[in-house]
Amino acid sequence: MAVARVFSLLFFSFLTSQAWSLTPQEQRGRDHVLKYPVTTTKVLAPEQALRNLLARNASELESSLFLDNLPQGINDLSKFFEWIGLPRYQKGMKKPSGVKDDFHVGAAVIPAKIGNAISVSCAACHSANLFGRTIIGLPNKGVRANELFVLVKKIAPALSPKAFQALTKANDEETEIYAQTREALQSVAADKPMVLGLDTSLAHVGRSLAKRKLDEWATVTPFNSLNPRKHTLDHQRADSKPAVWWNVRYKTRFLSDGSVVSGHPITTNILWNEIGRGANLRELDHWLNQNHDVLEDTLAYLNAIEAPDWESFFGSNSLDIKRAKKGEEIFIENCSKCHGNYTKEWQTSHKTVSVDYPTPTKVKNVGTDPMRYLGMIELGDQLNDLEISKRHNLRIQAQEGYVPPPLVGIWARYPYFHNNSIPNLCALVEPRTRPKIFYIGPANDIEKEFSKDCVGYPTGSETPKAWLDRAELRYVTSKEGLSNQGHTKMFLKEDGSYKFTQEEKWALIEFLKTL
Repeated sequence: MAVARVFSLLFFSFLTSQAWSLTPQEQRGRDHVLKYPVTTTKVLAPEQALRNLLARNASELESSLFLDNLPQGINDLSKFFEWIGLPRYQKGMKKPSGVKDDFHVGAAVIPAKIGNAISVSCAACHSANLFGRTIIGLPNKGVRANELFVLVKKIAPALSPKAFQALTKANDEETEIYAQTREALQSVAADKPMVLGLDTSLAHVGRSLAKRKLDEWATVTPFNSLNPRKHTLDHQRADSKPAVWWNVRYKTRFLSDGSVVSGHPITTNILWNEIGRGANLRELDHWLNQNHDVLEDTLAYLNAIEAPDWESFFGSNSLDIKRAKKGEEIFIENCSKCHGNYTKEWQTSHKTVSVDYPTPTKVKNVGTDPMRYLGMIELGDQLNDLEISKRHNLRIQAQEGYVPPPLVGIWARYPYFHNNSIPNLCALVEPRTRPKIFYIGPANDIEKEFSKDCVGYPTGSETPKAWLDRAELRYVTSKEGLSNQGHTKMFLKEDGSYKFTQEEKWALIEFLKTL
């Protein structure tokens, strides 16, 4: 390995572990994304009781109800967090208070209303392992947060607080925390994603609102929890990938569908999170009014996050700069109108020195899968009618299309499109031969689990054999909501032939590596 590459890798490792140079406000915001800040939240896990449960030999009916739904060998918290998909803290990464030695990124003990317990933060879905490095702000390719809700909702009704206490040796406070969680889950609806790496937040929020009273505060009542209203998302899939955090600074519309047209982006996400955790919205409104600094600190941190750089992983000699410059010309002429302009200083570095992204943020319908947009229509109306939305100027307006995202760090954000339906950039630029089936695996082995040429998942015969037997990794584009259609006009002429030569496509991909 060349000396220059060794230095580059060490330097990048330092940046990821030390969180680059943050202001005090940004550092506080980083703590909030790693340690969930909402102290009125309802769904919590009593730490010691959970440790005891995982350590048990699952012989009793109640314990097997929980443990038999997990893969074998999960007998401690670290392995449990690994199953959920939470990346590990790297050596030297600063942890907020409440993060213990065996906790992974996104899990922390928080001071909640009843007592201290484990909560999972936004970083669970918005941080990921990338070839041995933990990248905060990168969509998590293997998170099981939604699946965890499905699992707990299956167990809780059959496990009374008294039985929980006997099974886990929980003290009275822990038992009360469990009782609160069990009660809150009655007003929560959860769906497992169709493929690992997708998120079912639309269905989680919309169907949970349908389990509440139809009033301005979406009041939780036993009757409504047991008799939910019908909802479009009961039968319509709208799975999508978690958002990229370092793109927040460039956008005036949020979410991949651009549907958040007003309101603080952090407030919006907290509201969604808390509806999905059975929150009392009056209590949440009070918390929001008392914690404006938390919202601003968190947004400041998101605006400060830097994307991972290709050269730091693959070395300074891994790029064909001459080819990338040709790709830049193609990009400026064909892509920049929607995705922005990226100023480079090719004489000294391939790095981007400035980004000129369209303002206000555009929403474009380029023919990609419409299910997320369609799923937002009914949910948007539900959210807009809430008093908490009106008080905080939160407004949803379903958009016919999606946001053409800024492409900063695009090489690390595979698979592509809002629904992860494009495995790599080769498939993007070759719309006539996009794979109908591919596999979405982990990002551990940089040589075997990543295609440097195509930038993304290896496909076909190059697919790692270990992935083939895991049904949760199998992506089938013929399924509703998983279509890889659209975004073809740029690459195809009206007669269906390709606009660009093969060399021009390779040049475009080479340029995208540098963003």
